[in-house]
Amino acid sequence: MAISYTDLFSKIGKFVCISERMLEVQEMIASDYVEDVKDEFTNDLQDAETIAGFTEEFVSQAAGLESVIESCLAYTNAVLADLQTELVAPSADVETILPLLYLRMGEDSETVNANAITSPVVTAAAGNNGNGTILASEINVKDVDDERIIDETVQFFCTSDSDDTTDAVFSVAGNPEYSRLSWRTLGSGADEAVESPSGTLISDGDFENVPGSWTTVAGADLIKTEETNQYRGDACLLLESDGATATATLSQDLTLEKNIIYCATVRLKNQNAVDGSSNLNIFIDTESEELATPIEVFNADPDTIDSDWELYSVFFTLPETRTEDQLTAYIDWTDADGVTVGKQILLDDLIISQAFIFGNVAYSIVPGSDNFVQNDYINVTTGNSYEGHFQTYFGRYYNFQLPSNSVHLETISDNLTLDCPSICGSGT
Repeated sequence: MAISYTDLFSKIGKFVCISERMLEVQEMIASDYVEDVKDEFTNDLQDAETIAGFTEEFVSQAAGLESVIESCLAYTNAVLADLQTELVAPSADVETILPLLYLRMGEDSETVNANAITSPVVTAAAGNNGNGTILASEINVKDVDDERIIDETVQFFCTSDSDDTTDAVFSVAGNPEYSRLSWRTLGSGADEAVESPSGTLISDGDFENVPGSWTTVAGADLIKTEETNQYRGDACLLLESDGATATATLSQDLTLEKNIIYCATVRLKNQNAVDGSSNLNIFIDTESEELATPIEVFNADPDTIDSDWELYSVFFTLPETRTEDQLTAYIDWTDADGVTVGKQILLDDLIISQAFIFGNVAYSIVPGSDNFVQNDYINVTTGNSYEGHFQTYFGRYYNFQLPSNSVHLETISDNLTLDCPSICGSGT
C-alpha cells in the first residue's frame, strides 16, 4: 500500500523535536557551566577541585542528554525499518531504506522544507605569493544545493611549494569535528593533503604542444602556438583569424563517470580586441552531441573576453540518463571569417578534474601564473539557514538529504516537528 507521509513524518517529527530540545538544553547547561566557572575563578583562582567538580557535573548532564538523542535516532531507525516491505528493500538498514525513500518521495512529489545554502565565499590571504584560487560549489551530484553543508570556514593551507614540475600540497581544515549528538558547533574537522591541480583528465590542456593530443577537426590554418603571451608555462593556444576560414575546431576524447562532481576551468585572453560577431564555445559533449545540454565552460562572442587573462569555470556531473562514459571535449570558434584578419584569442590551462569533496562542498584548486608557496592560504566560508527541521535532522544525524522545496511549498510541513512529549517542556 502507499506510504502515508503524514503518519510517517508525524512520528519522526516527535524525535526531531526532542533532539532539538536536547541540543538546546545542552547549550543552556554549557552556558551556565561557563558562568559558574567564571564566578569561581573570581572568588578563588586556585580552587581547581571546585572547577573539576563543575566540569564533572556538566559532562555527566551533557552525556545524559546525548543518550536521549541516541534513543530518538533508534526510534527513527525503527520507523524507517517499517517501510521495508512497501519500498521492497533488501534489508531494513537505514542505509538501504533512505535512498529508496528518497526515490519514492520523488515519484510521489513529496518534499520537506529546504535549508537555504549560502554560496561559498572564497578569500585569499593578502600576503599570498601564489595567485591561484580555490573554486567551491554547493551543488551536489543530483544538481541541487547540498543542504547538508554547514556554517563553517574551511582553510586550505599550503604545506609545500609548487614549481613547473611539482604541484603544491594543501592541508584542509574546517571547524573541529565533535559528536553530532553534542550542542557544539558542527565542523568537518581536518582532511589529508590535497594537491593543486588535483589531477587533470585532459591531455595537453596546457597547450605546450599544439595540437598534441588534440584532433584538428577544422580550421588548421587558424590554430597556432603562442610562446610570448602565455598565462603559465612555455606556451598557450592561439586562435587567429585569416578573414576567410569560418570555423576552427579542436577535439579530444575523455572518459568521465556518473555520480561524480567534476570541475572544468580555462584561462582566456582577448589578445588584440577581437571584433565581428563570432562565437567561441569550449564544451563537453558526445561525438553525436546527444547530451540534452552540453557542458559549457565558455560560450559567447570572444569580444566579451577581457584583454587580461580571465578564469572561466564550471562544476558539473553527468546526467543520470547517460549509459556510456565516453565524451569529447571541444574548442570551437565559429563565424571566425567575420573577424578582422590577425585578431587573436589566447587559451591556456584547460583543466578538467574530479572535484575534491570536503564537508559536502565540491572544491577545485586552480593554479595561477605565480606558483603557490608554503604558508599561502585561502579560506572558504559556507552557510546554512537550518530552517528546514526535517532536512536539518536527517543531514545532521544521517548525512542524508531529503527531496525539498525552497519556496515554502513543501508537502510535509515542519509543523510536524513542533509536537514534543511533555518531557521536553513543550507540546503535548
